[in-house]
Amino acid sequence: MSYKVFLFENDHWLYCSDVTYKDGVYHGWVINGNWEMWATDTTVKSRQHTHETKIVWACDPGKGFDYNDIINDARERYEAGEPADFELKPEPVYENDDEVPF
Repeated sequence: MSYKVFLFENDHWLYCSDVTYKDGVYHGWVINGNWEMWATDTTVKSRQHTHETKIVWACDPGKGFDYNDIINDARERYEAGEPADFELKPEPVYENDDEVPF
């Protein structure tokens, strides 16, 4: 399961789980809003709404225990000039005989 924090124009932050990317569209579950989203470079859609807005920056979630902490951490990293990371990182795959860390 991939997680991502997205910044859209006008300081709109979305912390998403189950993020996938296919054919130019991000799909995921917005944790800090409890809704399903589809986003391109210029729009964000839900089942109820479409917003014309541009993705400005994205990153993997950092430190924090709830979505407010995670978004605040991402905001600080963005303001400090951390480069954007739009790439989805796959979960590790373990073989049956591999030791799974706890």
